[in-house]
Amino acid sequence: MNQELCPSCRVVQNMDVSITTRTESKDGESKDIQTSSFQCASFHQFVRSEDKELSPV
Repeated sequence: MNQELCPSCRVVQNMDVSITTRTESKDGESKDIQTSSFQCASFHQFVRSEDKELSPV
């Protein structure tokens, strides 16, 4: 489980992670992007997000 500093309670808390995948097109090329969003497990305050380009299969 990830732990981060929560901006709301200002202590290190466990994080809930939501993962979504989307397809983006640019110049005729499509690529899949996976976004991980981290929220404080206690206060559900947004902490950060990370985008990662997925490799083609």
